[in-house]
Amino acid sequence: MSESFCLVQYQTDPDGHLLEGDSEIIEDVYVSPSLLAEVRKQWPLVERSVLEELGGSSFKILCFDDVSVKEAKSWLENQFIRMLCDSKLDFNDLDEEDSDTCPRVLMRDDIDRVIEKFRYLTNLINLFRIKIEKYSYDATVVIRLV
Repeated sequence: MSESFCLVQYQTDPDGHLLEGDSEIIEDVYVSPSLLAEVRKQWPLVERSVLEELGGSSFKILCFDDVSVKEAKSWLENQFIRMLCDSKLDFNDLDEEDSDTCPRVLMRDDIDRVIEKFRYLTNLINLFRIKIEKYSYDATVVIRLV
């Protein structure tokens, strides 16, 4: 089972409180439970209050602290590099005939697993990239755990 991180843009009330009503999901990515656990271990998420509507009741969300977004992206990129190195994929140019005699580094299930991990990690890196490049100074745009 996966959970997701969303890059969400909220409206604010006159006092600067986040409002759920007109929020917009900019990007939504799923993460594996193991990646989620590692990310949360490295960067405990912070609670923020969000108003259901102007003057209405509030609820708490878990999100990344804006001050840790660049550091988290860098850590994720390092995890990506480590994953590539650990997978020991052999990218040599082989002719079709050679592929039968060449020892297989990974079995088919291993390749599928590596691709899945790759996708989770690169999608999350991209979400952080968008936050940094387009919304780094916008406190109304948060990376939220859903």
